[in-house]
Amino acid sequence: MALDQLKPQDAQQSGSQAQEQIARVERFKVKEALAVALLEGHIEETNRKLHEWVGHMVSKRHGLRDALTDYVRGIMEVHQEGPRLQHMLLEETPMPERLHRVLLDAEQEAVSTMSGLLSLFPEVGPRDLRRSGYFVIHTVESLTHGFAAHQDQEIIEKEEFIAELVTMLEAYLTCKGRRQGEPAQ
Repeated sequence: MALDQLKPQDAQQSGSQAQEQIARVERFKVKEALAVALLEGHIEETNRKLHEWVGHMVSKRHGLRDALTDYVRGIMEVHQEGPRLQHMLLEETPMPERLHRVLLDAEQEAVSTMSGLLSLFPEVGPRDLRRSGYFVIHTVESLTHGFAAHQDQEIIEKEEFIAELVTMLEAYLTCKGRRQGEPAQ
C-alpha cells in the first residue's frame, strides 16, 4: 500500500498494533526475569543442599550407600517444590546466556564437590573421580527431576525409587570395570 493511500484509521490501527507489540515484549521481559529468578533460586538451593550434605557426610563418616541415600533424598526434596514449574523452566524455557553460564558453573562446582567426597570412600577405587562425580551428579539430577515432575505417571514409590537409584550408583562406583587411565573400548 502506498503512503498516499493510507487513511487516518490505518495509522491509528498501526499505532495500536505497535502498542500491543510493545506490551507483548514488556510482558516477555517480565516473564523472562521471573524465570531467571526462579532458576537462580533453584540452582542456589541445589548447591546449598549439596554442600550441606557433604558437611554431614564428612562429619558423620557414613558408608558409601548411606551417603548416596542421603544425597538422593536431599535432591528429591529440592525437586518436590514446584516440580512441573522446574521442568518447564529447565527444559522448555529459552535460557539467557548469563543464566546458562550460572548453571554450568554450578554443575562444575557440584562435580568437583562430589569427586572430592567420593575420594573418601576406598570402595570407590582408583578411577577417574571427576568423571564419576559427573555421572553421579547428572544421573541424580536428571532422574530425581524426572521423577518429581511426572509423579502422576509413577510406576514406583518414592522410597523404592531412592533405593533403586542408590543401588545403581553404588554398583557403578564400586564396579571392577574400567579404571583411571584405561582407554574406552
